[in-house]
Amino acid sequence: MKRKIVGMLLCMTMAAGLLTGCSGGNDSKGSSDKQESADGGKESVVIWDYFETDAQKNMMQEMIDGFNESQDKYEASHVYVPFADYEKQLTLGMASGELPDLVILDGCGMASFIEMDLFGDVSDANINWDEYMEGPMSSTMADGKHYGIPFATNCTALFYNKDLLDAAKIEYPDENTTWEDFREMAKALTKDGVTGFGNAATGTDEGTFQCLQWLYTAGGDYQNIGDGTDAYKLMQEMVAEGSWSKECVNWTQSDVNNNFVAGNLAM
Repeated sequence: MKRKIVGMLLCMTMAAGLLTGCSGGNDSKGSSDKQESADGGKESVVIWDYFETDAQKNMMQEMIDGFNESQDKYEASHVYVPFADYEKQLTLGMASGELPDLVILDGCGMASFIEMDLFGDVSDANINWDEYMEGPMSSTMADGKHYGIPFATNCTALFYNKDLLDAAKIEYPDENTTWEDFREMAKALTKDGVTGFGNAATGTDEGTFQCLQWLYTAGGDYQNIGDGTDAYKLMQEMVAEGSWSKECVNWTQSDVNNNFVAGNLAM
């Protein structure tokens, strides 16, 4: 029997009810395949995630421990799958029939896996859908049906090294900082082996997530670039000036973080 799983959408809303929806979410094809664990005959619920940091791992374990202690029907556990291999492993799992019960997945991967019939329809689960933000929730849906539960949301922000800005006598950026202000700041901060600004622009969903904000800020969107071309013109010009790291096309978000922490990027 083909097994369907539940998607927990990462990059999308609060963690409310992450595991309390397990029983409802698994009321789909393949539920008869669930196996009892060794702990008091509880049914095993396996979750895949790609969390790497200690804080992320501790967060998952705390939630799972809390869920396991809250009831006596299910025993949840989680399995780490490297981010770079995540979607490939899901695709292989579909072919082999070896899939978890739930997955934590980035929002941009939901639509394609819904189309591939990976996820079960959880519309009838005991979940108050009104609790979720409309945007995150809509990206877990197709044809009016729910195939995932929004789990966490995040957004981008400009991080800057105060010591470097202080040394250059540059005021900290704020909501009034324009693109031209930002450009001049990046120029002034590019010296002594430090690049003014860097981001993740690798050709994956990480790069898309990092770069779409510029498009939207410029007045375009992914369906109609329009005025958004001004944003990418700014990027090209700053890269040419040397104040926007040209290495960004190879950088993941972790690479950007590591370079910022190492002092190689001012912003």
